[in-house]
Formats: sequence, C-alpha cells, structure tokens
Amino acid sequence: MNYLSIQFGLFLAVAVAAFHVCPRRYRHIVLLAASYAFYFISSHLVILGIFGATVFAFIVGQALDRDPSPGSSERNPALPWMAFGVAALVCYLAFFKVIGALKPWFAHNAITPQWLATFVNANPLLPLGISYYTFRLISYLVDVYWKKLPAERNFVDFAAYVSFFPHILAGPIQRSEDFLSQIRAPDATPSMMTAGLRRMLLGCFKKLVIADNLGLIIGLAYSSGEPATHASSLLAFYLFPLQLYADFSALTDIAVGASLLFGIRSPENFDHPFSAASISGFWRRWHMSLTTWLTDYVFLPLRMATRWAGNWGLAFSLIVNMLLIGLWHNLSWTFAVFGLMHGVFLTADALTARPRAKFFKSHAQWDEAATWIGPLFTFHLVALSMVFVRAESLPQAIGVLSRILIIPAHFWAALENRQTIYALCGFALWRILEFGQRRNWWMPLAAAPTWTRWALYYAVIALVVKFGHNAEGFIYFKF
Repeated sequence: MNYLSIQFGLFLAVAVAAFHVCPRRYRHIVLLAASYAFYFISSHLVILGIFGATVFAFIVGQALDRDPSPGSSERNPALPWMAFGVAALVCYLAFFKVIGALKPWFAHNAITPQWLATFVNANPLLPLGISYYTFRLISYLVDVYWKKLPAERNFVDFAAYVSFFPHILAGPIQRSEDFLSQIRAPDATPSMMTAGLRRMLLGCFKKLVIADNLGLIIGLAYSSGEPATHASSLLAFYLFPLQLYADFSALTDIAVGASLLFGIRSPENFDHPFSAASISGFWRRWHMSLTTWLTDYVFLPLRMATRWAGNWGLAFSLIVNMLLIGLWHNLSWTFAVFGLMHGVFLTADALTARPRAKFFKSHAQWDEAATWIGPLFTFHLVALSMVFVRAESLPQAIGVLSRILIIPAHFWAALENRQTIYALCGFALWRILEFGQRRNWWMPLAAAPTWTRWALYYAVIALVVKFGHNAEGFIYFKF
C-alpha cells in the first residue's frame, strides 16, 4: 500500500479514529489489529511470515531471560538459545533475499518441483517489511541475551512492536526498549498530532515536488530506450543523490509523522548528511537507524574479535559491515560494489584520521578550507558510489560513468528542463527550511496566529498540487 495513495490515507484515518475512540488500556490492541490489517490488505501470505517470526522470537526471548547469568559469560547456557534464534532469523531473511534475487533466473527456466514453482510464481517476494522486522527481532534477542533489557512478557505489546505498520515499509529501525516503553500507555496529544500531520505534509512535498521531478531527468541516463547523452549522464550523477535523499527522507517523514498520530515518537533517520565533511561523518548522518544497528550488532563484535589484527582487522570489519549494508538493500552485484566502495572509503578515512588531524592542527589555513572542501569531496564520493545504486547492472553503471567524463557544450542547456528547475527550486526551499530550523528561525511560527500557520500549510499544498509529479513509487520500496 503506497503511502501516497488514497487507500493509505483512508486506512490511516480509520486506524487513528479507532485508536482515539478506544479506551487507553486497549489502544495497544488497536495498533496491533491495524498493523495486521495493513499486512492482510497488502498480501495475505505476509501475515503468516511475520506472525511466525514474532511467536518464534517471543518464545526464544523467554528462554533467554530464564538464565540469570550475564550475557558476557562464555559458559552461559543461554548462548545456544541466542545463537539458534539469531541464526534462524538470519536464514529466514536470507532465504527470501536469495529467492528474490534468483527470480529473474526462475522466469526463464523451468522450476521443479511443482510446489517450488507455485511458491515463486505466487510472488510473495520479498514479504512486506521482512528486512526491517527481522532486524528488530535480532536486536531484541541479542539485547535480552546481553541483559540490556528483560524479555517482554506481554505478547500483544511485543507483536505490536514487531508489526507497527508506519515503520514496516522502510523503517526507521526502532529499538524494542524505546517502542515498548511508549506503547504501554500510548496517547497522542493534540500537539503531537499536529506535528505528525505537518511532518507528513513535508514528506509529500519532498517526494512529489523534488524526488519525482528529479527522477524524470535521471531516468534519461539509465533509460533502456534512446541512448543517453553525456549531459544526461552528468546530470544524473549529481542529481541522483539529491533524489534519493529527498525520496527516502520523505518516506521517513511520513512514517514518523504517522507514528506521532498514535503517540509513538520514532528515531530520526537523517541529520543533514550532505553537510558531512568526511565519509564517516556521512554515514553517521545517513539512514542512522540502520547504520547504528549494524554498528552495534555487526561492526563492534567483529572489531572486538579482530582487534589482534590491528589495522587489518579494522579494515576487515569496516568492509564486511558496509558489504552487508549493500547486500541488505539488494542481493546484486551493483549493491555489492556499492558496499565495497564505501568499505574502502571508510577504511581510508579511519587510517588517515590521525595524520589529517595533525596536518590541520599545524596548517590552520587548510583547516578552514576543509570546512567546505570536505563536504564537496564527500558528496562526490557518495555520488560516485550511488551510480551503482541506480544502475540495474554493472555494465550500465560503467556506461554512465564513462559518459560523464566528457562535459559537452550543451550541458547547461539540459538544466533548462522544467522538471529539473522545479525540483532544484524545491530542494533549495527545503534546505532553507532545514537551515532555519537548525537556527531556530521558525520558533516564532508556533506562536503565530492560526491563519498564518494555515496559510503556510496551504501554500505547501498548492506547491505540491502545482509542481508535484507522482512519477514512481518510493525508491526504498524496491529494497
């Protein structure tokens, strides 16, 4: 169910109305029922998968919590339970990821036995939100094993955490202790609901006015029809990172805003990533709920296990971590290259951190220049890697990169395209609003007369209606 569809709007309105009409002690049940209804509408088979995974993790969590010894003990009898639970969930996710990656091959070859052919042709791939709720379950089991939190005893609360429908399509990946502490007495104040609706409106603006208008131009460089030009390839190189940022942050805005309508505060996913002065800074600001999850449950354990190897262990841990980020999004060669590139970038950044700090300390003029050279250089590294995110194959990515080496005389004429102008103006407006928010320029707006605030809301709606272009679904729905 697309977040921008009329069906989702009606579904959300009914769910919110039922939530607020219901007595507070039953609201967690309403959230669970709404989430499972969301899955049932999207795909009947999805409910079986998420319900089975939830019951499995709930039972394993109870088994882990019976043992009083700390999770750090090497002889902890809870260790086999934790290893079994995590391994089962990883295999569950990997099975659907592999089947999904092989589906194009299945389409051109006979599948036997018949039950496997029926399963593949039924198109349950990938089940709705499987990556996100599997990661939630894994982190829950590991945290219970590490004694960071007790096992949840209320199955309804736990199931609502796993299946919460505003988060399920593209996160953010909220930790169990954060969500469960809020759902025990969920309540949405008028101010929270207002903030939620405002956040959802911003998401619609970023998606329809910025991301989709940019997508029309970027598609020319990756089209399978007419041959792409040098100008379209160069435009796509610079504009796709902006499109992906606008598209994914818009999806997060709608998810976070919808959660506020139910009184649930969600973690943020972005913190001005293109302002980062280094590639490590970029990943601390981009898709933060995923990167912090992988840092806590993949990178740090790997780093501790390989600390005897020094810098080689650090490089290995970083490359494995980033390779997993790439393959988690899509089990393909293009995303593997994307992950490996960022693993190399981060390794180079980490190994040169001390020499760079020493150099800038003794060369103040270069330190000042780095404040604007750093973000520019980082953006180009990110844009280079994102060619492999947008391309459907390695040959297509290489073709785009080969074409951008030449800047033709008519390059600037390509910027005269109407959709490009709309999108870039919208992006500039969005960045101005974000900058003003960081400087607290908009604080007086909260105390402004009601007609002033509504005039602003209507102005944004008018921009969406006038310049919006719903060219495609959210990019992250493909992952």
